[in-house]
Amino acid sequence: MRRLFLHILSVICLCSPIQLRAVENTLPTDSNFTNLLPERYPVSAETLPLFTTQIEITLPESTNSLENIVRLEYPEFAPLSSEETKIIRQANHQVPDSITLQADYGISRKKGILDVSFCPVIRKGGTYYRLISCKLAVNHTIGRTALSATSNPGNRWAEKSVMATGRWVKIRVSAEGIYRLSSTDLKAMGFQDISRVKLYGYGGRLQPEAWTFNGHNRIPDDLNEVPLYRRKEDVLFFAEGTVRWTWNTARQQWYHENQPYSRYSYYFLTEGNNPAGFSTLRPNTISDNIISSVTAYTVYDNDAASFYNGGREMYDAYNFSTGNSKTYKLQAPGAIAGENAIVAIGIAASNSMKATAVELSVNDNRLAQFNISRHGSEEIAREARQYYKTKAITDNNIFSIQTSQGSSARLNYLRVTYQRALSATDDGIAFTPNMSGAATLQIANATGNTAIWQIGTADLPTTAIESKLSGTTLHADIDDASQRFVVVDLNKDYPAPTIVGEVDNQNLHADPAADMVIIIPASNKLKAPAKRLAEFHRGRGLRVNVVQTSELYNEFSSGTPDASAYRRYLKMLYDRAKSPHDIPRYLLLFGNSAWDNRMLSAEWQEKNPDDYLLAFEVSDGAREAFSADLSIGNLRSYVTDDFFGWLDDNEGTNYNTNKLDIAIGRFTCTETSEANVLVDKTIAYVENKTPGAWQNRVYFLADDLNNTLHMRSAETTINYFNKATSNRFSVRKIYWDAYKRTYTATGYAYPEVRKLLQDYMSQGALMLNYTGHGSPDQISYARILLKEDFNISSEGRLPLWVMASCEISPFDSDKEDIGRNALSNPSGGAIAVMCATRSVYADRNEILNNYYCTYLFEKDSEGRHNSVSEALRRAKVALVETGGDATTNKLKYVLLGDPSVVLAAPHTTISVDSINGEAIAPNRKWQMKAGEKVRFAGHVNTEAGEKDKTFNGTVTATLTDRLETIICQNNSKGENVMTYQDRTKILFEGSDSVHNGLFSISFVVPRDINYSKDNGRITLYAVNDRHTIEANGENQQFYFNGTETGQANDTIAPKVYLYLDTPDFPDGGITSSSPVFFARVSDNIGLNVTGNSIGHNIELILDNNTADAITLNSHFIYDFGSYSSGTVSYPLNNLTSGPHHLKFRVWDVNNNVSTSSLSFHVGDQRTDGMDINATSNPAYNSTNFVTILPEEMGGNHTVTTDVWDINGRKVWSTEVLTGGRYCVVPWNLSGNDGAPLPSGIYLYRAKVSETGVSSESSVKKLIIIRK
Repeated sequence: MRRLFLHILSVICLCSPIQLRAVENTLPTDSNFTNLLPERYPVSAETLPLFTTQIEITLPESTNSLENIVRLEYPEFAPLSSEETKIIRQANHQVPDSITLQADYGISRKKGILDVSFCPVIRKGGTYYRLISCKLAVNHTIGRTALSATSNPGNRWAEKSVMATGRWVKIRVSAEGIYRLSSTDLKAMGFQDISRVKLYGYGGRLQPEAWTFNGHNRIPDDLNEVPLYRRKEDVLFFAEGTVRWTWNTARQQWYHENQPYSRYSYYFLTEGNNPAGFSTLRPNTISDNIISSVTAYTVYDNDAASFYNGGREMYDAYNFSTGNSKTYKLQAPGAIAGENAIVAIGIAASNSMKATAVELSVNDNRLAQFNISRHGSEEIAREARQYYKTKAITDNNIFSIQTSQGSSARLNYLRVTYQRALSATDDGIAFTPNMSGAATLQIANATGNTAIWQIGTADLPTTAIESKLSGTTLHADIDDASQRFVVVDLNKDYPAPTIVGEVDNQNLHADPAADMVIIIPASNKLKAPAKRLAEFHRGRGLRVNVVQTSELYNEFSSGTPDASAYRRYLKMLYDRAKSPHDIPRYLLLFGNSAWDNRMLSAEWQEKNPDDYLLAFEVSDGAREAFSADLSIGNLRSYVTDDFFGWLDDNEGTNYNTNKLDIAIGRFTCTETSEANVLVDKTIAYVENKTPGAWQNRVYFLADDLNNTLHMRSAETTINYFNKATSNRFSVRKIYWDAYKRTYTATGYAYPEVRKLLQDYMSQGALMLNYTGHGSPDQISYARILLKEDFNISSEGRLPLWVMASCEISPFDSDKEDIGRNALSNPSGGAIAVMCATRSVYADRNEILNNYYCTYLFEKDSEGRHNSVSEALRRAKVALVETGGDATTNKLKYVLLGDPSVVLAAPHTTISVDSINGEAIAPNRKWQMKAGEKVRFAGHVNTEAGEKDKTFNGTVTATLTDRLETIICQNNSKGENVMTYQDRTKILFEGSDSVHNGLFSISFVVPRDINYSKDNGRITLYAVNDRHTIEANGENQQFYFNGTETGQANDTIAPKVYLYLDTPDFPDGGITSSSPVFFARVSDNIGLNVTGNSIGHNIELILDNNTADAITLNSHFIYDFGSYSSGTVSYPLNNLTSGPHHLKFRVWDVNNNVSTSSLSFHVGDQRTDGMDINATSNPAYNSTNFVTILPEEMGGNHTVTTDVWDINGRKVWSTEVLTGGRYCVVPWNLSGNDGAPLPSGIYLYRAKVSETGVSSESSVKKLIIIRK
């Protein structure tokens, strides 16, 4: 990303404001005029307006200035209003006297994007002006030259891996140095002819995060051959270790970085003709620059423990809280006595009350005394990093460290940069003169067996250096003193590497283009579920590659576990793409990850690394070699999956401004059974197995702390959502502060909110969107929802959970959390969770949430609906492009779930054509009176907006009363009291048929209305019989006011029939401890199931306990096509043995009440068999099939309901996922083809048939009577 500030002195053109068009988000490069509407860019007390736009243009890689690329022409200004001027002066805004263009250039999915932004307000001579029109002119010439900058990056990658053929054996080493393979060792591996043995690989040093593809610093593609030094009965080679060393010129010190993914460095053995020869390098230049000593390095860094379960920084096993002092031994081979050395120390302490004092000594010489800062509220510890000069370093050193009492403290590292004499006695230790040009190496204590090797790079193999022995000094002329070298004793018996085992042939380099890549752990436990998901997606037209981590490591990181291997594979596919069609779109990380990738800590030592994917961990500031103070905790130590999606050249290190090029999701599973649950949920969701009006419901939730901040953020996000969806969805707001707060033993609580949300979760929703405080265990300080609540079953009605909150799912931990519980719930929870893994900032969360809720409902350039992860990718890119968040905050957000899943939202529209038979007119409003029967009629449209005459299915209508102004209770006693508007009263929700695109639906207006002329609202949802098309719409051209006159006085209460489990259950009957309660309810006028008036809820009272009456409004389902009859179902769990009594109460629309009772006895028997019953039999318009499962059949199951005609032909079948003991399946008496079935006798049955579980009910009869 390159940034340049372009200053343009604008000419002031005074004019009157005119009617202007909206600003486009993306400008073509033809320099169109841009108009800036004042309402789009208002002046506020918080900030001045900012105009942002994007220009698609590709620039050459050599471009280092943006000054001549874009400029502002023909600016037109108008004075600000007096009110805006007043706001600026009161807020003391600093207003410039000219327009300042800020231009950023970046690449996303191979498209160059120039992001241009500026503040359109300036000040001239004490007067404030607004830019209202201008032309952004683009220099086309520069952009055209770009196409030759990277001609064909796909050629960087080998077409075939060397591992595709031959026999391969993997070996490993734990540290860099010289290693020996004897003929005996090689024969044991199956290599009989030592002269044909070949070695491949480049070891285990951590790969760079931003790659170069040219020069000796590049990472080799695939595996490169390593020359072997061949002796008679063995071979020698130099192996890289797992520590990367970097020279810091400014500090004149070496900096080290441990490999965070592996304890070992890996290579491969094979055999074949013409092994690489071990050549001797002869100098081209003889230099008089004699080098007999070098600036060397040594380190003590024993990663064994951690203060915080996250980030990359690990610490020594010893905790200074146990004794406050410890000594450490550290060798410095060849140290020259009395020479200057630099000792660097990193040590951390956890103390929130006071600083921790540290005293450091070396070889009985006091080196320094310093303090480690106390940690803050968002931290768990702090690390001090210091460095000191000394002349006390010898070959063998003893460091003493003492800390003040009362602190838990651990050493990170002791690192010494020192002067080392080059000696043959220190063979096997790599070194570098670290200077340019030619030189002569002078090695002391040499013999006739002493040799010098130049260590290989990507371009140059390891070679011997021509040398001459003079006495005991070896002289070697070298042309490039910046290279690394090692002294070798050609007669020494060096250690042998460890044999890992034989490796199968593989060839990921030959993989085809893919829309989706699924990466699975090396253990292959998840291979079968991953392949099953891949086959499903292939059936949808996606090209899917399933790859195993061990194979990725073999071809893309020399066999050494490294997160860059995942990314390099994706980069290969990305570079090879010859068109946008071939660019990978989705990455599914199919498995759990551990923050401790090497499994060194006590928490992870017993785990198998092969069962996990690698986690890309970040410790902010730790990569800065000489950072003096490092924060440790959930704010600065985090995990992100975004790293794997930065695929353009030069991306990888600038975390804040890298742009994601692929949508990423994660399945958090370790075992096969867990993976199968996630695959089953995904397939069922994509196939729309459980459609319904829940897909039209969206809930926005907000915490009550921080002076209404979270509620205000939610309101802003709702505005973005409504704009993106044309206000077609049923949106409900649940803000804690609108409800009564209580105090319990565990702290503040909102019991009404908690119960409400549990009900909403069980009913299902398209999306639940939360803004506020959170943790892995709970939402909100008030414990509104606990992680256990995300195990609630919604019978396959799965929402997308969006949580703009801290640390909802630190998935790199081994502990349960909200996000993973929601994802792993087989019959509920969520289809996907968009949440943070660590602490995040509220203001940046809001911006991300706003963009996310916008992109969720947009299409890509090819007309495809954005998936749940593609929306997140685009939101994060937009944050970079607009400057909305140039921090790491967005990196902490992840998508748990399949990244290719598109939100199961209706994509076509519904239109209301008439109300009570009168055609809809633009300015017409209908009055609806209490007691009046109302009929809505309308049609379903195609995506093109035309009437869909082929649509046959079901429509569900939800009617709500007027918008109410809700004044919150200010439970937290903040400065501000939140006021917002919401439709809290649902007057009716029922379903009816759609035939040939047309529908009508009726209801009776209850008396419990607000009696106002403010608009009511109807929201509509429709699904066709094959569950392939869904539509929604809304209308507000009516209001509820007045009472219908001329009706007969209705004093007849609803009819009620109560039973437990089966319709033939007798009053006083015996049941199990967990029966299911049912109530069949009907009324001659209409039922009131809204509970809008106090005391008018549908209630169930058990054993006369009125204080704990159960509200059943949300458990009522209207019969299909009816507003006067329906069924209530509710599970009663864990009842005590003995007699019990139920009292049930329900109201009609004229507020007549029925109270019914049922007595029963809980015995010891269990419900062993599976049973199914139809709630209406005979059935005239619809019925509900109620299936009761055996009590021993716990868990989650798919229940299949089948209906046959009298001739045995199956006419209807459906599947429902249930997580409880029963399920209710509505049926509109139509066949699988959507056509109404004729009168007659039919047979029905329910069954469960899954692996290890099989049960079915008896076959029963159902009579259909058509009136």
